[in-house]
Parts: sequence; structure tokens; C-alpha cells
Amino acid sequence: MNIYLAGDSIVQNYTEEEFIAGWGQFLPRFFKPDVNVFNYAKGGRSSRLFINEGRFEEIDRHIQSGDYLFIEFCHNDDDSKDYKSMFNRQTPLGVPDESGRFPVIAGVKMPKNYIPPEYIEALNNDDSISDKQAVLNSVLAINQSYPYDTYYPYSKDASMGSYKWFIKQFIDMARKHDASPVLVTAPARTFFNDDGTIMDAPGCHGGNNFSYIRAMRQIGEETGTPVLDLFSYFFDKDRRSGAQPFCVTQTFLLFSRKNSKK
Repeated sequence: MNIYLAGDSIVQNYTEEEFIAGWGQFLPRFFKPDVNVFNYAKGGRSSRLFINEGRFEEIDRHIQSGDYLFIEFCHNDDDSKDYKSMFNRQTPLGVPDESGRFPVIAGVKMPKNYIPPEYIEALNNDDSISDKQAVLNSVLAINQSYPYDTYYPYSKDASMGSYKWFIKQFIDMARKHDASPVLVTAPARTFFNDDGTIMDAPGCHGGNNFSYIRAMRQIGEETGTPVLDLFSYFFDKDRRSGAQPFCVTQTFLLFSRKNSKK
């Protein structure tokens, strides 16, 4: 059996010299030797960027029947942050309906010379940057580095692709191969209010009652995909522990073992 991991810096493997580790790096220690863990996670990647860079296609080429795909994206998708990562990382949620459910809007591919107008407008309004053309040239260079002729761009209103749609691409890809997708919510950021509770604000899982976490749970429910809700586990543990640090990998494994018994 093989386990594939798609995610960001929280999941990825690191070298010994980097003195940090993602939870995916230690998963092999908790399985028998005949279980292989292939960690495709990379720091700074969002669900959209992971696809644009071809990492999604690598998993698509190798995953087989009976395998598992664990999917964790949130922090880099969050578009409540500064505009500077809008062009390549951020993935909009779209406007929720009356019940609070975010839409699933299909992505639209564009030529690699396309730069989102929302990004250009924000850049032009940024008085701290004098050479704006140099910035635009660097954006185009990054676009050109993608392995395809077209790419999925950002759109503020999610009309060119919403977060839940991009997450659904991973679910659909796994099931196409008769593999099992598993969604993982991102652990809570260690930003706290004065009373010690986890901060809910722009840049912290999207703000608005942790909107990206809610969206991940929604797409899991809507597609019948298991969700390992690390965020809730961390949220409760941080609140109980007074914001003391703890091991992400250990928490992930304890949480998954606990839920596997349900």
C-alpha cells in the first residue's frame, strides 16, 4: 500500500540542517515496512499552485488502486492576507450562500502572460514599491516556469476557480484511480487573543470564523470524503494547554488513531 501526501510546509519533508519537520516526514515510522509514504508536499504551496506547478500531475501518474491520498491546504490559499502572494498562491473561497456554504466554481485556465487585474491594481496602489514593472516581470517569469501552456489564475470573486473546486480536484483524482482521498484541516496558527483563545482574523485561516477550515469540512461532507480535523484538535489542545508548543506529527497520529476507532 502507498500513501501520497499533498500539502504545504506543515506536511513536507525537511533536511536535518533545517531543524524543522512536517508531520508527513515522520509518518513512515508509524507504519509497517510494506507501507510506502510518498511526500509531495512543499512549503508555500496552495491547492491552486500545487496544480499549476505540476505536482498534482506527478501524484496522478503514480497513485493506484488501494492507495491513499492525504490532502492538506489552507495557509497559502488564504486570500485574506496581503496581496503579494495573490498571483500565485491565494485561492478565493467565493461568496457563501445563506447557509454559509462556499461555492464550488470550476477553474478557468488562462495563458501564462495573464496577470490578475486585482493583483495589478493592488500593486499600483502600493506606494512602497517604486519599480512596479520589475515586479510584474518577476510575476510573468514565475508564470512561465509552470510546465503547461496555460495556468489557473487568481480571481477575487472566485469566478475563475474557488478553493473548494481545487480541493475537489484532488478528491476526484484519487477516486479516478480507485484510491482513497482523506482531507486534513490545517492546524491552528499560534496567534492568540489576550484571553488566550486562538485568534480569528485575516491571515488566520481566512478569518470570518476560520472560513477556510469551514470550507474544507464542507467539501468533505459534500463529497463523502473523510476529514481529519486537525484544526479542531489543535484548537482545543491549545486552549487546554495555555498555548504551550507540542509535536504536530504526534498530534496527527494520535488524532487519526482516535478517529479510526469511531
